[in-house]
Amino acid sequence: MTPSVPDKMRRRLYAAALLSGLLLFINAITSELGALLSSGVSEGLSLPISYIRRLNGYVDPSGPRPLMFTFIDNLNEKEETLLYAWKEAWHAAGWDTKVLTLEDAEKHAHFKERDLALRAENMRLGNDEVLSFHRYMAMAYAGGGWMSDWDVYPLNPLKNGGHLTSLPNEGRFTLYERLGDGKGVVPSIISGTAKEYNRIAALLQESAVE
Repeated sequence: MTPSVPDKMRRRLYAAALLSGLLLFINAITSELGALLSSGVSEGLSLPISYIRRLNGYVDPSGPRPLMFTFIDNLNEKEETLLYAWKEAWHAAGWDTKVLTLEDAEKHAHFKERDLALRAENMRLGNDEVLSFHRYMAMAYAGGGWMSDWDVYPLNPLKNGGHLTSLPNEGRFTLYERLGDGKGVVPSIISGTAKEYNRIAALLQESAVE
């Protein structure tokens, strides 16, 4: 006679099995992407077919698609190819994509004064550090929404349309990762309204020049 397994233990075993399966999947995807990104990339190189099929699993090709932004400036040839892979991955997961550049940030009403302050000699900021401030102005000018770094890839398909009509947390500026003590760390995926991106851009500027 097979001994019965208590419900609590059964739930633990089930959770452990799910976690193991998830870790195996993440490891498999990470290995595939790692091999892709570390190899000599060439123009038009595609992501692994198994990865694309996984993301396509629940996507309705005829349905509306949310928009994922990224912000870049002066990519080299290899990075341009990886940007194409970023677009391909998010599109497979059910999103449209749009690339913002310094030109978008320059259209913000406060760009000139903030750029001048950040590039002052006493600030001792490199160009990449200054651009990490400007991306919030670019997002504010674009109307807000979702933004990820251009080397952040989705691991799961978009389900049930995602946040097409409203952003999480009523549009408040939201991070989706732990940043440790937060000092000098740039979040890799965020969301918020244009008003929230404006608020964050102003707060970061004030904090930097104090």
